[in-house]
Amino acid sequence: MSVEAGLSMTDSSHVFKENALLSMRRDVNRMHRAQPEVKHSVIFAVFQRNIPELERVLSDVSDPTSENYGKHWTRAEVGAFTSNPVATKAVLDYLSSMEVTIDHRTLYDEYITATGSVAVWESLFNTEFNVYTLKAHSGPDLAESDVDVESEHKFIRTESYSLPSELSEHVTAVFNTVQFPELRSKRRSTVSDSKKALGDDNYYYYSGNATGVVTPQLLYEYYSISNPVGSAQVSQAVFETGDDAMNPDDLTVFQQAFNLKVEAISQDIGGHVSTLACNSQYYSGCYESNLDVQYIMAISQSTPTTYYYYDFISWSDLITTVADIANPSNVYSISWGSYEITVASSYKDSFKTEAIKLGVMGTTLVAASGDDGVIAQSNSGSYLCGYYALFPASCPYVTAVGGTVGPESNNPEIACTSNVDESILITSGGGFSSYYDAPDFQKPFIKTYFSAVDGTSKQPSSGSNMKYNPSGRGYPDVALMAHNYIIAVDGSPEAVDGTSASTPVFAGMLSLVNSQRVAAGKSTLGWVNPLLYKYYASFTNDITEGDKNGCSKLNYYYTCCQEGFYPTTGWDPITGLGSVNVEKFSALFATLTLTSTSSSSSSKSLSTGAIIGISIAAFAVACLLVFGIILLLKKGSLVPSAYVVPVENIDA
Repeated sequence: MSVEAGLSMTDSSHVFKENALLSMRRDVNRMHRAQPEVKHSVIFAVFQRNIPELERVLSDVSDPTSENYGKHWTRAEVGAFTSNPVATKAVLDYLSSMEVTIDHRTLYDEYITATGSVAVWESLFNTEFNVYTLKAHSGPDLAESDVDVESEHKFIRTESYSLPSELSEHVTAVFNTVQFPELRSKRRSTVSDSKKALGDDNYYYYSGNATGVVTPQLLYEYYSISNPVGSAQVSQAVFETGDDAMNPDDLTVFQQAFNLKVEAISQDIGGHVSTLACNSQYYSGCYESNLDVQYIMAISQSTPTTYYYYDFISWSDLITTVADIANPSNVYSISWGSYEITVASSYKDSFKTEAIKLGVMGTTLVAASGDDGVIAQSNSGSYLCGYYALFPASCPYVTAVGGTVGPESNNPEIACTSNVDESILITSGGGFSSYYDAPDFQKPFIKTYFSAVDGTSKQPSSGSNMKYNPSGRGYPDVALMAHNYIIAVDGSPEAVDGTSASTPVFAGMLSLVNSQRVAAGKSTLGWVNPLLYKYYASFTNDITEGDKNGCSKLNYYYTCCQEGFYPTTGWDPITGLGSVNVEKFSALFATLTLTSTSSSSSSKSLSTGAIIGISIAAFAVACLLVFGIILLLKKGSLVPSAYVVPVENIDA
């Protein structure tokens, strides 16, 4: 029995917060009421101060025409500016009167994890918790077997919740309430019917110049990567989930087969790195994790790489983890996604908040645009026609990467769609967010796109179910090859398709540029989208050919819908601005002049006391405005002196 979101349950003492989004969740079934004595953990997202102002700061430090470009903040500066001691105290004081334990508090108390009985939470949230099952299906294009396999997981959630009025103003959301996890599997194609060990130097697919497949050497040649070596002074990371695991032995075999530097990942967070990763008795698979790690490290060698793993697709794990890191990676590659319509508003809002904070610190988030075009694939094994945006690619503070095809077969580069060739298993995702607005710098590109296709054969249909939102954030931003990537799987060659292949490749490209910038005493790229849209004509290969992204393939069967977007000249919602010439990309961004090194400038400004403070006294504020005196007036309200924030806009 599928479930629908329940009605909000509130009384005069409670304030409604959120309903579950379950209209598309055919994989979720409500079983029975949770036992009152069962323990359940929830996460309180504490209201963070000054986020609108920090969003304006991000736009400024990411604008290449601004004098503040590249003047990123440290984690301590961001934490002091956004932390909310008053709200934190209110939450902790309230919980101290209840029979709960505080399990964890993130670095600046943005997220507080607590465990209590179901009965306690039902009383606090004025709701009922139930036990649900989550089912995932895999078929012949997802696993070794030709038999459809179903797995089932149980968890506790509710369908609506409220908070006591005295607590509600201090909490933006409570995770593990109405936010339902997901299970997804990775498509793959097969290189050959018989597997051969990579140790054979003469094996065709590892010769470095084989046709029909993507190898590191092809990526170097086609995208003009003359030196695929990064630096130990920068960092990169991949985000994994879905019971996938990474095989370190496969990484070594892959590196040796393609004459790459043999090196291990620098850090494993989550514990899904194992030589048994590809053994189905222990894990669901290793394709995605192996792919991401092998290619991000192939593109930017000698760059410390962190592997993050979380169970299911629970965006709270990523959100709370990045908030809890003192020194986040400079680039994060995210190959997994959820349909935006199924993601709780609290997740989308909190993710955006953390993306803003990371961008201000000089970190770039890169995400796959999806493998099913504009249509939706349910976990129960069916398709829904319509325009379904993919999260987190749809978030404006993420750089979304689409897919192309052609160069691996010595053909021109075109949009990757599964109806072009029967061997192609994916269609590049792309479209418009129904939740996030388009940033100002992207709006002219969207307007130009619709002006170019309206009234032509490339004009998108309006959609029979989910319609697209022309004022929403458009994605992807760029696109790279996404078909037949050779990877090592349990010591054998496999080929995989996906924007989840092009994504770590682009992330590695960014690491190469970061390495050059840091070596030159400059900042890392951070939120790179404003740069991409300003200078795209100098480094992109415009992708104008290919079919619309309205078809997809499941278990080797096509589903084609009337919906979809065609590639065209300039930006389009299937290949973005086009693919990237790394030589030109690096030459342009590595020499961008309006920069300063984040760590040195911000740290120096703090150590010398040149910090803007916020006073709670009106007289002191008036003095600041009149005389322009920069003082340290209130502990916990710090911003770097390199960037001056208007006093009247700061929440003290």
